[in-house]
Amino acid sequence: MSSGFQSPITIKNAIDNIHNRQFLLPAIQRKFTWSSNQIEMLFDSIMHGYPINSFMFWKITDNEIKSGYKFYEFITKYREFFGENNSYIDTKGVSDFDAVI
Repeated sequence: MSSGFQSPITIKNAIDNIHNRQFLLPAIQRKFTWSSNQIEMLFDSIMHGYPINSFMFWKITDNEIKSGYKFYEFITKYREFFGENNSYIDTKGVSDFDAVI
C-alpha cells in the first residue's frame, strides 16, 4: 500500500519550482507571519539535517480551477513592512502546477 507521500526533493529543486512558477500559493493561505528568528531557526534545522516536516500539494490541472480561483507567487524579495505581500498571478491558460497548501 502506498503511503501517499512523494519522494523527497532537494531545496534547490523546490526553489527552482518556485521560480518556474510550478509551485504557487492558493489565496486560502494566510499572510506570511514568520519572524526573522523563526526563519533563521528553519535554516539552522536544514543545515543540521533535521527533518522539517512535509508539504501538502494540490495538483491543479482543471482549467475551471485555474480561472476560478486566485493563486499567488511565493515572496522572493521579502522586506519587513515593505515587501510582505505575495503577487497575484493569473493562471488562466497556464500549464498545470502545484498549489502548496
